[in-house]
Order: sequence, then C-alpha cells, then structure tokens
Amino acid sequence: MESETSATLTSAKNKPFTAWTFLLLATLAAWFPICRPYLRMADDFHFAGWLLTGGPMVYFHEDGIWRMLGHELANGATLINPVLQGVLALCTHCVATLLLFVALRRLLVSEFLPLVLALVFAVFPWGGTALLWASGYTYVLGTALFLAAICVLLRAFPLKNSVAVALCIACSALSLFAHEALFFALLISGGFVLLREDASNGKGRLALAAAPVAGCFIWWSLYKVFPGRMPTEHIKLNPRTLLSGVYYQYTNLWIFEPWKSQSTRSLLFFDWSWWQFGIGIVLVCAVAFAIRKAITPSRHEPRPGNTDNRMLVFLLLLVVATVAIYAIGGGFSLDSRKKYPIVPVALMFAGYCIDRFSKKGHPHPHLRTIILPTLVLVGIATTWLQIGLWRYEAVRLDRLVNFLSTQPDPALVQVQWDSRIQAAWPHADQYWGALPEGWVLADAVRLKHLLAPATEPAQQARGLKFDPIQFTWVPIR
Repeated sequence: MESETSATLTSAKNKPFTAWTFLLLATLAAWFPICRPYLRMADDFHFAGWLLTGGPMVYFHEDGIWRMLGHELANGATLINPVLQGVLALCTHCVATLLLFVALRRLLVSEFLPLVLALVFAVFPWGGTALLWASGYTYVLGTALFLAAICVLLRAFPLKNSVAVALCIACSALSLFAHEALFFALLISGGFVLLREDASNGKGRLALAAAPVAGCFIWWSLYKVFPGRMPTEHIKLNPRTLLSGVYYQYTNLWIFEPWKSQSTRSLLFFDWSWWQFGIGIVLVCAVAFAIRKAITPSRHEPRPGNTDNRMLVFLLLLVVATVAIYAIGGGFSLDSRKKYPIVPVALMFAGYCIDRFSKKGHPHPHLRTIILPTLVLVGIATTWLQIGLWRYEAVRLDRLVNFLSTQPDPALVQVQWDSRIQAAWPHADQYWGALPEGWVLADAVRLKHLLAPATEPAQQARGLKFDPIQFTWVPIR
C-alpha cells in the first residue's frame, strides 16, 4: 500500500515536467521555421536605420522609452545576425507558453485543461506577426513579462514576499518598456492576490497586490520624462473599443482561411531547405513521443471545483483591460500582432469558466487521445502555412528593394504589387497589418544603400510587375 501511494505521488510530481517537455517540443515544432535569415518588413527599415547610424541612443532620442526594449532587441538582432531575430522570438514565445501553463495550473483545478489551453496558445498563429515581424516582437516580450508577473502574483514560485514584490514590480515595468498594451491589465492584476489570499497575510498581501501598480507608475513616470520626439496627442476616449476589441477576437479564425485556396496552400513549405525538412521531421517525431506521456493522466484524488464567482468576474474584467489601451490610443485594429497579448488572458477566462461549470474534473481517456494530437497537427500545419505566406511576401519585398536600390530615382517607379496571396486570402492585409507603402519602400532603399551601396545605377524604369514563374520583378515596357 505504501509503495502504491509513493508511486502515485511520484507520478503527480513528475506530471508538470512531462507537460513542460511536451509544450516546449510542440512550440519548437510549430515555430522553428522562423529561425532563418530574417527579411525586413515595414517599420523594420527605419528602426534598423536608426540603430545602424547611431546605435540605441538614436532610438532613445527619436522615440524616448516608447517600446524601446522590444524594438531595440529585435531590430538590433537583425543587424548582428539575421537568424537571431527568429531565435529570439521563438525562445520568448516558449517562455511565454510555459509561464501561461504555470499560471493556469495555479488558477484551475483541472489537471488536463491547463495543458490544452497552453497548447492552443503555443502552436496556433493567433498573434502571428508578433513572432514573424521584428517590429512586432514588442508584443511577445511584453506578454511574456506580463505572464511572469501574473505567476508571481499567483504565488507560483517559492519566493519570500519581499523578493516576490520586487520581482513583480520589475516584470510589470519591463513589460511596459517592451509594449504598453497591457498597462491597464497590469493595473488591476493585483486582484489575483486579493481574491486568492485571506487577510491574515496582512501587509505582505497588500504589498504584493500593489506591486504591479508600482511597476506601471515607474514606466509612466519615465515615459513622461523621456517622450522623445513623438507628437503628444490628446487622449480621446472611445468606450466602444472596450467591447469591439473583445468582440473582434473572432477574427482570430482568419488564420484558417488560406487552407481554402490551392494558391495559398501550395506555399506551405515555401523556401524550405532540406535541413528544415529534417529538423521538422525530428521535432514532429519528438512531439509524437512526448504526447503519449502527456495524455496519460496522473493518479491523484480530484480536488474540489472552483466556486468563486468573484474570480470569474475579475478575469472577465482582465480580458476587457487587455484592450483598454486602445480605447484611448486610436482604436483597435485587426492586425494579428495586437491579439497576441489578449489571447492568453482570454484563455485564462475560458479555462476558469470550463473549470467552474464543468461537472467532470477530468475528460475521458479516449477524449484525451483525440484532443491533444488534433490540436498539435492542426496548429503546427496552420502555423507553417502562415510562416510560408509571410515568407513569400517578405522575399518578394526583398527582391523589389534590391531592384529599386539600383534605380537613379526609385520614387519614379510605379510598382504593381499584384499579390497572389491577397487575391486568394481577402483578409491578408488586415491580418498582417505590415504591408509595404511608399514610405516603407523609401526607408528600405535608404537602408539598402547604407548596408550595401550601389556601385552603378541602372537605367531608370517606369514601372515594375512581378513574374511569379521566374519569381522576379521585371520592368514594364
């Protein structure tokens, strides 16, 4: 009897590590294709130009501390080594996934549900451009630091209260130095402490609950002192954004639309090399092996279900708070990078609802064997497709910039973009939100001249069109 009890306890203790391994391998399998030489898009060109001509202080002089941490890390990585940006984004996303899993395990009673929800966040490209685009990395870093603060508030780590307070302040402030999107969510995140801990902890409980507010105050103070040259805009309150930002989360389903067209499906493995196929096969096999252990439930007595309706209301407010910044910042747009910070909080709320109202604490074993493999296969394939579509447009833009940089006056060239992706996937522009415009091409050409000055200009072209068969830009005669 004692040996059986010991085995049960060992199984329960080892279960989180098995789940972490599975989540890590699944995340790597889904997103490893971004770890190749990065091709810049949109805002990347002027951020990289600032860093190239004057280093970090030029960015600080121009934009102050606004998103400084995220922009300088990602765009600086592209200048050091083009592969580093993808590695940086992937590693940060892995950390964010594991932190979300830890937070869900502290918040929910169910053993299986945190794994499912963390997997949904990990392998699907809900906030695709946040990982694909260097200038979108700010959302990934800000979200990872936000989730770290949440884990501290949920007492997920065995820390002294003073250390927990200091760490929570640091994570909150650094999250905002990366991106301000979660400012209002951090302001109210101390509710986790107030709702989960009784008043017997006294000052320690209140100090930890106030830590995110202190982090927000630090960032706000420095933002006001060091605004850079950014124009100061009057705050225009738009309360409808609080609802529309939540309502329009259904547009996350746009990620599946490219599967409907052969024109976009054919780009699933666009620009893949043999080594990428090899790594993909190895990682998928590793995930298949790890999923067998992740599916097996650990044997322990079920805990009582969640009955605190106050936490349910608080999590709903937290979801609304993730979009509140757009109510004073010009409105919520539908580009996917802005959804990246919203998704993990929405998953917390959805998980708590299921945990609160579900009658069964654990799904049937046969249901486990269906849910996880299905999520893994659909998520990885959809992410690979989105990466292929983005890469296709990035390569086209890179070759366009190479051509324009040889022109005596690039501004005179009329470009017919004519993308097969936009034709097959009507929501591509809204999902990406980083398509080339006139100012983008001008910044791109200037950066190209800085990195590799043209030796001799070519004959001036009047216009350009793309030849998809030769995959090159040709002059219009």
